[in-house]
Amino acid sequence: MVTKASSGLPPVIHILRDEGILDIESIQDLQSRLTDIGLIKDLSDQSEWTFENYDYVDYKESSLLSGFSITAAGSMNPFSPTGKCNHDKCHAANVAGFVRTVGLYADQVYIPDPFSGLSRESEYFSDPLYLTFLKTRFAALKQLLPLIDAGIIRLTSPMRGYCRDCYKQVKQTISNAAEVLAEESKGKLSYEILKMGDKDYLALENPVFNVDPGHPLLSLHELDKKTIGKFQKSGARSRGQAREYVNKLFVDGLRRYVQRLLFEVTSCQKTHSTLVSASRQESLVLTEIQKRRPPLNHVDDWEQLRSVNLPLIGELTPNEILILRNESRNALPRLRKLLSEKLNVPQKRREDQIRSVISELQAQAEEVEVELAGLSPAKERKYRFGMGALGISFVLYGFSLGSAGVAATSIASLLALLAHLRSHERTDEKEVTKVSAMPGFVLFKAREILNRSSK
Repeated sequence: MVTKASSGLPPVIHILRDEGILDIESIQDLQSRLTDIGLIKDLSDQSEWTFENYDYVDYKESSLLSGFSITAAGSMNPFSPTGKCNHDKCHAANVAGFVRTVGLYADQVYIPDPFSGLSRESEYFSDPLYLTFLKTRFAALKQLLPLIDAGIIRLTSPMRGYCRDCYKQVKQTISNAAEVLAEESKGKLSYEILKMGDKDYLALENPVFNVDPGHPLLSLHELDKKTIGKFQKSGARSRGQAREYVNKLFVDGLRRYVQRLLFEVTSCQKTHSTLVSASRQESLVLTEIQKRRPPLNHVDDWEQLRSVNLPLIGELTPNEILILRNESRNALPRLRKLLSEKLNVPQKRREDQIRSVISELQAQAEEVEVELAGLSPAKERKYRFGMGALGISFVLYGFSLGSAGVAATSIASLLALLAHLRSHERTDEKEVTKVSAMPGFVLFKAREILNRSSK
């Protein structure tokens, strides 16, 4: 009989850790281990038990904790490929950034369990590309286990079930917002043809959506011989056809990208948390739905006015972050409490009230920097090194909005639809998700801090 793992971790994660799979270095060894028939059966049995019996934190209202709780959107989720470069080096940097930001500034971080459905992907266990992707996820899990064991990262159910009609309407609402953004920004869209091996790829870039201009994110699309011909022909007509094809790819890609927000928004509702993103695409779509989006040609200025500058600590491990959280007992907890109060209480705010909130949060963030810098001398040098070179901007894109306060906007329709989405997390039960408010949501941005002594 399959039983729950004693550690409190979902059983599949328990197996990955205890069987040493997280420590495997080579793709060949990983393939050999994962294609073992006995392991596949064990993973499958544990997966089945988990989805029918495991008590995820979002199943029970009583298990939810107070404080500044966040749900990591796909771009912020260290286990998701969404909205980030998945090369080993960049992925490692993303995980490190996650640890030093939400790992420090949130009381709890909710992330869908990324591994309990692993056995359902067993047909790809011999694919080197898939195994490379899986290896980066295993590396992230190994690094983040201390935060999971400490209860800072809390795993939620990876499953959601929806009424067909409501799902279709909510999906359309998000798609419409994506199409508006794509249409307004397509003039900034650039592309180039890249040759990789014997294949041609179309690389798309839209600087409007790049949070870090120095590290732009490209989307790659493989081209067949017929399509590549559109880009090789000369003449105005051919150039027009090529541009039309590029625009369509961009719109379709943006639509698919942001539709994943549906899962994360409903997760926020179940955990009463704030949605945190590292993607301007995700953030702009939600403000578009609320009809509160800034003009795209002024988005940098708009973000600047809504930014709370936080100290970015140097290269610390998760265990060192846990020590720092414990040592920072005054200013840091007050900042988390303030963020929770300001972002999660549903109300409609005027621009002057928003500026007041930003000022209050910034004052508390400065207290945090003083507190961190004043810790024990042995650690102080390490912390100061990080804080003196880099920082993060915590951009308040949206405050929690109650449905009564937004009746005139399309977000009211989204809330009404979400209220009727049916959850089928368990095979033996159905429940209606009650939605009373749109969650607050913020954008994390790395930023350069000017050295004041050089001014």
